[in-house]
Amino acid sequence: MQLLSEIDKLFGVKNLCKLVSFQPDGGLLVYAGDDENDATAMGWVIREGGAALSIGRNPLVPGARAVASPAALVEEIREMAGIRSHPRGE
Repeated sequence: MQLLSEIDKLFGVKNLCKLVSFQPDGGLLVYAGDDENDATAMGWVIREGGAALSIGRNPLVPGARAVASPAALVEEIREMAGIRSHPRGE
């Protein structure tokens, strides 16, 4: 049960940025989520020039990239970071 309606994931993202003195510009902010309670934060991140990754078949908000599963999310983030994936066993 949410006790204060203004305390949501968007509040958390904004305050985390403020806490670490991070200006969310230049496409450096990435938010990943899988539920409607992530939508507001995703929209804000996109408006600030960042990327939103939505786990599931359909993006939660316009401009978010859909990734099929948590495993696909890992691969997408690795690709965004320029990290080559290693086949299992290496």
